[in-house]
Amino acid sequence: MDATICVWNVPPPPSAPYPPYDPANARGELVGHTDAVWDIAVVREGALLISCGADGATKVWDITTVPGTLQLSWGYNGVGGEPLEVPVGATAVEGIRTNLKLVAVAYRDAVVKLFDIESGKETARLSADVNPGRSFGRMAENVLNFGPADGTPAAQINKVISHPTMPILVTGHEDKYIKMFDLSTGAIFVLCFLISHSIYVRRPMYTLYARSPRCRDVPLHRAIRFLPRLWCP
Repeated sequence: MDATICVWNVPPPPSAPYPPYDPANARGELVGHTDAVWDIAVVREGALLISCGADGATKVWDITTVPGTLQLSWGYNGVGGEPLEVPVGATAVEGIRTNLKLVAVAYRDAVVKLFDIESGKETARLSADVNPGRSFGRMAENVLNFGPADGTPAAQINKVISHPTMPILVTGHEDKYIKMFDLSTGAIFVLCFLISHSIYVRRPMYTLYARSPRCRDVPLHRAIRFLPRLWCP
């Protein structure tokens, strides 16, 4: 919450169950944010660290040096974009695993954007809105009450996960929704509501079996609902 990022070396496996603290593992701090840091992502095989925070800034750090150097920083609209009078907090960040040039950044207004890591320019905006008239299958229609999400802090994105081999991005929201985006089109192709969750979704996990997702409650380590192929392009 002090707006700093602590960098550590991963120690080798200990010979004792609880080895003493070794200050040599501390590499230092990355200082640059002006408010709480909410998420970080390590990309480019550990060469870069990308952070985002309540100040609305996304920062790219070179961590091959000790403790690290700031390479690039941008706000809601990216490098060269018009700055906002009131910053919108950036809540989650994730490198796109199928395109190592891109990073996804999520915000409190339920918007997730893609940025070029090298230039900091916005390349795409993925709308969390769902068209109420669009069919996602009979089971989903019986469970879900579709409504607008963009611009609503109550539906902010708390976590973003990139599929390791497919152009799919998964977002977990404050209102207990999980949404899966097709990055090739920018459209939502799976949307589910975790009924058993009493609070927001922070750590969505998913597995794909023949393009059929399973939504999981991580703290309970069990499947909440199996969704057949609701809609696929």
